[in-house]
Amino acid sequence: MAKDEIKTFLTKLKKFEKEMPDLNQYIYQEYLEDDKAIIYVDASQLELFDPLSYGNQIEMNEELYAFIERKSYPVPVKYPIIVRFCNREFTKSEQELIQKLIVERYSVELRDKILDLKINKIKVIALTVVGVVLLGIYFSLQLANLGNIFMEFLSIAGTFALWEAVDFYLLERKDLKTQKYNTGQLAMIEVQFSKS
Repeated sequence: MAKDEIKTFLTKLKKFEKEMPDLNQYIYQEYLEDDKAIIYVDASQLELFDPLSYGNQIEMNEELYAFIERKSYPVPVKYPIIVRFCNREFTKSEQELIQKLIVERYSVELRDKILDLKINKIKVIALTVVGVVLLGIYFSLQLANLGNIFMEFLSIAGTFALWEAVDFYLLERKDLKTQKYNTGQLAMIEVQFSKS
């Protein structure tokens, strides 16, 4: 792109950003009722269950989960989410099964996120220990003058290990916590049913 085209684009983008509705206002208008985020699902034409699932391994249709995740994405975790199935009559057993399957799905994902955070913690601790040990050896042996290549290896490896530990702690851990909170919000979904 030429400089003029980029400048024109950036001007249009800034104007658009100023005119965009506030995210809180959008969430309030689109989702909130009594400080709860409501996600409406038109169940009239929905195939509820995955046609390949069976018995005690029955699962909800993947399209439903994708829809819930897509609609819940902008909702801050401070708002509990209610998924309200509309335009279809469900039996009591169907209602219980749907509630169970949705909570089960997101509970499994939440356990996975908790495990990811534990693994991240182990990585941070291990890399920190390795980095400190290697740099400790480097500084201890620096006086012995054992050779430049070996000493440089210790210095680079120790610094790299510490750098990676900081990266895992500051960047990856923050992302994993955000994923955990979002998944936790989904795991605590309340499911409601409405005929209309």
